[in-house]
Amino acid sequence: MARDMKNKIAEAAKKLMLTQNGKKLTVSDIVEECHITRQTFYYHFDDIPSLLKWALEQDTDRILQEFITADDPEQKFCEWMKELAAFTPIIQRGLSSSYGQELEHIVTQYVYGFFHTVVEKKHLYVSQTPEELDVIIRYNSQAIMGIIRGWTPRDSDSVEMISHVIYRLMSGQIRPDKQ
Repeated sequence: MARDMKNKIAEAAKKLMLTQNGKKLTVSDIVEECHITRQTFYYHFDDIPSLLKWALEQDTDRILQEFITADDPEQKFCEWMKELAAFTPIIQRGLSSSYGQELEHIVTQYVYGFFHTVVEKKHLYVSQTPEELDVIIRYNSQAIMGIIRGWTPRDSDSVEMISHVIYRLMSGQIRPDKQ
């Protein structure tokens, strides 16, 4: 039952973030959308960043399971990028809010966790030391964050091409040419 309420609150927050056109998301908005009390919200979440973190973790678990068992991991990566792209304007607005630093940390950890699990489950970079692997994953996570920060509507139209290039870079299919 508690999980159902958490899902209901998270879905309401997502809906509000997509429809509010830049308006700051507030607990008042969420409780009104859900028809619950503030006490109910705070029973399940400490604040809006903890709600966003929980929602990202739920999405990560689902997407990772799909990605790891996929016959075509690049297609699943593209689907993940499309979902991330759909929320990029929301993330960008959140980064400039009063909880921006916390949100950036949450999203970066989300991306890091995604890459770390994929690398582990797909047995990628097996010849690298744990220290080298950490640098590789941090590098890719920060690259995705850079893309999120600079995301434009034109990028939304090109998300398949962007995800294809990123996937090829991460999987070592694109390397610098030697002259």
